[in-house]
Amino acid sequence: MKSAFKVMKVPEEDKIEFVKQYLKDEAKMTKFMLNGKEKSVDEIFDALNQTYGDKLPIGSRLKEFYDRKQMPGETIRSYSYNLREKLTLIQSREPSRVPDVDGMLKEQLVLGLKDDSL
Repeated sequence: MKSAFKVMKVPEEDKIEFVKQYLKDEAKMTKFMLNGKEKSVDEIFDALNQTYGDKLPIGSRLKEFYDRKQMPGETIRSYSYNLREKLTLIQSREPSRVPDVDGMLKEQLVLGLKDDSL
């Protein structure tokens, strides 16, 4: 939704109402727990993220990243995209854990490659 707000140039004062209209079921109930006291759309997103966001410990996410190896028959491209996705998740939760994103990604990519043609 944040991307849609930028593309559609939704005015700040309309964002809260826009989000309220599009939330469904349990997510809508989570929003109502704020009792209409939200001052910005970010407060709604924060409440939703606390309820539905990634709860796996960051150490487990790091282990998933470091344990990820290229699978038999998997292309280098799909392997690298998956590594990038895992690293992005870590970085979005704790940016200080990933001081050198490109270096870390390159190192793990090389360590996990199993392509015999290389």
